Amino acid sequence: MKACLFCSSTRYRPFAYPAITYNGKRFQYLQCKDCKLVFIDPLPNADDLQKMFPPEYHPEGGEVEIRTYYHDQVRIIKEHSTLTNIADFGCGPGHFLSFLEKQCKGLTLTGIEYTQRMVDQLKQQKPGMSFITYEDFQKNTTPQYDIIRLSHVFIHLTDPVAGLRNIVNQLKPGGLLMVDGPIERNFTFGRWMMDIYFFLRKNMGGKFETDYPPYLVTQTNRSNQKKILEQTGFSPIQWRVFDGRWPFPESLKSAHPVHVTKYILGSMSLLLSKMVPGFGKFFLWTGKKPI
Repeated sequence: MKACLFCSSTRYRPFAYPAITYNGKRFQYLQCKDCKLVFIDPLPNADDLQKMFPPEYHPEGGEVEIRTYYHDQVRIIKEHSTLTNIADFGCGPGHFLSFLEKQCKGLTLTGIEYTQRMVDQLKQQKPGMSFITYEDFQKNTTPQYDIIRLSHVFIHLTDPVAGLRNIVNQLKPGGLLMVDGPIERNFTFGRWMMDIYFFLRKNMGGKFETDYPPYLVTQTNRSNQKKILEQTGFSPIQWRVFDGRWPFPESLKSAHPVHVTKYILGSMSLLLSKMVPGFGKFFLWTGKKPI
C-alpha cells in the first residue's frame, strides 16, 4: 500500500496537478491527508532519474533566491571557522563551491553528484576540488564532514527520511547540516495563480495531462518541511522563509501587459515575504548535530 514519504500515513487523496506521462510511465501527484505533503506516485526509478538529471541539468531559479542562499550560508560558514571540511550534496555544476572557495580560505571542498559521468566532468573542470558519486558517499562508514549542504535536493529524494538519515550519518558531531530549496505548497502569489489554473483545467473536462518530467518527488509547505528537518534532533541555527521573483520576470524587459502584471506580482510577493512571517516559496534551514 502506498504511504506518505514523510509521515508514513496511508490516508491520501489525488492532487489537482495534471497526470504526467514520462519515460513510458504515467505519474500522478497525491496529497497526504495528515501532514499535507504532496508526493509523486509511482516513485521515479534509477532510469527515470538518470534521464531527468543529465550532466547539463541545472535547476531553474532566480537571482534573488540564489543570492540569498549563497550569502546566508557563507556567513554561517564564516561564523563557524573551525568547520573546514565541507560537502555540497547534489552540487550540480559546482557554482556554490566555486563561490565559497573565493570567499573562504583553507577549506576542504567536496562535491557529491548522482552519476559518474557528472563527477568525471566536474573533476576536469575544477581540479582543485574533490568530487564523488552518491554511491561512493554512502560507502563511508565513519563521519567525514564538518558541514554538509543540500541545495534544491530534498525535493528529489525518493526516500527523504532514509536519505536524510544517511546524510546525517556522514556528519561529524557538532557539524552543520544546511538545507535549502523550494516549499512549493507554501502560500505565494505564484502558487495561488497556479492552483486557480489547475482547478479550472481539471473542472473544464477533457484530457488534463503533461509530458513535463516529474522532477519534484515531494512538494512541501513550511510546516511539514520544518518538521521533517527537526526530526534529525539537530539544534536549529537558522530557519528562514522568503520569496523570490521566479517564476515571475526578473526585470521589466517588455511593456506587454501580461509581462508587466507578472513583474508587479513578483514585486508584491517579495514585499509581502519581508512583512509577513512564513510567506514565500523558498526556505533556508541550518541545524547543528549534537556533540
